[in-house]
Amino acid sequence: MMVGTSLAEYVEYEHNATGATEPEGDASHDVDHASPSMHENSTIEDIVPLEGANDQRGLPDSIERPPQLDDIKVEYHPRSGHPSQLFQFHEYMNQLPGSKNVDIPPDLEPWKPFRSWLDFELAELILDTHMNKNQTNALITLIHQCISEPQSFMLKNESDLSKIWQNAAIRATAFEKTTIKVEYGDEEKPFDVWTCPLWDWAQELLHDPHLAKEFHWDAEWHYWSKI
Repeated sequence: MMVGTSLAEYVEYEHNATGATEPEGDASHDVDHASPSMHENSTIEDIVPLEGANDQRGLPDSIERPPQLDDIKVEYHPRSGHPSQLFQFHEYMNQLPGSKNVDIPPDLEPWKPFRSWLDFELAELILDTHMNKNQTNALITLIHQCISEPQSFMLKNESDLSKIWQNAAIRATAFEKTTIKVEYGDEEKPFDVWTCPLWDWAQELLHDPHLAKEFHWDAEWHYWSKI
């Protein structure tokens, strides 16, 4: 495609395509092939012959009219044997692949290569949540367990899950947020730090009947006999 190509570029292109050679030492050779009004800033529009005129400048025979605004010129590789073509813009757009309506039958199984639509939906969820290999295997294992024991799975939605987490948090020592300010250069930067009060946490452990019996309150010596 060479719309708006300069004269120098076009002549060089045609020269290389045809394999023509110039006689050595003939300084007038270039002048014989160009009119006095042609210069390196000339465009291809300046050298296209009028309709019916003899083609003296090596232009393709398929171009029978001067280029117009928005025309598209297509030039093929010389070895292809295809002549250059000049299209009006709407003609060029109409011959592009996909420009014409084609009756394509609907894909009845767009989830392929997945074996089912549900497999595809699950794979998409795993991809969106950036699960690693272990997390993916754990999720798939839980799904198979839900299938084999449907009565064991009772969660309804995210809201139901959040309420369960909130009820569980009431039974555990809550974390407290403390804002610590640190001087950095000429300003103070605040940092939020979440901590669990040690005394409250110790009391929580002592009130747990499963852990209380594991505590030893008296000092002890432990000996290991190797005899």
